[in-house]
Amino acid sequence: MGFFNAIVVPAVGMAGGLCLMWRQGIDLDLISASKSVITVFFHEPQVSQRRLFWAHFTSEVMTRGGIWACIGDLNCLLSMEEKMGGSNFWTYDGSGLRKFIFQTGSVNVGCSGGMFTWTNERDLEHLVKERLDRVVCIPQWMI
Repeated sequence: MGFFNAIVVPAVGMAGGLCLMWRQGIDLDLISASKSVITVFFHEPQVSQRRLFWAHFTSEVMTRGGIWACIGDLNCLLSMEEKMGGSNFWTYDGSGLRKFIFQTGSVNVGCSGGMFTWTNERDLEHLVKERLDRVVCIPQWMI
């Protein structure tokens, strides 16, 4: 079949079991796995494709419902305060995430400690810092 990677949730006796397979060159992150759900997050690396990703992810979250949280490197900036150095901040880059938050009624949890979660680790003149990691969740998740 040409699939080089897989996540398997074994069957219990003769019942159930899940398997997700993908081709080499695709980078997926396993978020969770249980006897009935595998949640995987693949964030489109090309800015031009991110809006489609967020639209699809919005649909998935709204269809599934329930209490949920999305935790990790979302590779999105919501405001210019989340970036220091480098090229200009473009509001468009975070529009998919902002729309997702609005449409799903979710919240950006915020952070404590350092503002930035990523750096290019260059000298001061070329240093770039950004807040790419975050928690976005339905408010009931925080109760």
